[in-house]
Amino acid sequence: VCKLLWNEEPQALASSVTLGLGSISETREKLQALSDYPRLKIKLSKDMDASLFGLLEEYPEHLYRFDANASLDLNLCKKIFSQIQSLPVELIEQPLPTDEDQSMIQIRKMGKYDLYCDESCRSLTDLQRLHPYFDGVVIKLVKCGGLSGAYRLWEKAQELKMKTMLGCMLESSALISAGAVLGQKCDVIDLDGAWLLKDDAFDGSQLESGLLHWGKSNGLGVTPKDFFI
Repeated sequence: VCKLLWNEEPQALASSVTLGLGSISETREKLQALSDYPRLKIKLSKDMDASLFGLLEEYPEHLYRFDANASLDLNLCKKIFSQIQSLPVELIEQPLPTDEDQSMIQIRKMGKYDLYCDESCRSLTDLQRLHPYFDGVVIKLVKCGGLSGAYRLWEKAQELKMKTMLGCMLESSALISAGAVLGQKCDVIDLDGAWLLKDDAFDGSQLESGLLHWGKSNGLGVTPKDFFI
């Protein structure tokens, strides 16, 4: 599929992996277990433990991406931005609720980090409206109508000179591998959905030490497992 779309052989992609919300002790255990994964995505919320950022300072070898899932407000964003200045932070996803997109102008003045829209953007119309407020867009096949819809959103982002992240939900290797096709041309990769599954219905792309390796089969590189046939 990569050969057909890009006329190139697929390459391994450097992906982040996600640390969900949890206690400080649980987060510490996860950070220690993921020492071989250079890029980590940390979930944020209004109810998170305030000592989280102090803990992350103990692990400066990681590059951090934060995802608020539209759960913060301006005051909390200001506080968080002041707390993460010493951390190696690459980007922040959707800090504010979707009905407060225009307030992102104030958020962009708070720090040097790339700000990506996610929950606010499902269509080309959304992206056209949002591009003055965000640096980049999170593209997910499940919210764009599959690979074709995601490709159109990627094209529009190129036109608007916005950065692109190929993201995912909790999904099998079949969809992760399809996303990896478009991910070949995206700025940021966050394709850990199958890695988080206990039982994946497919053999395909494999995420190891932060690198997503292409499956060995033809097409998308996936094959159904025996129990799925």
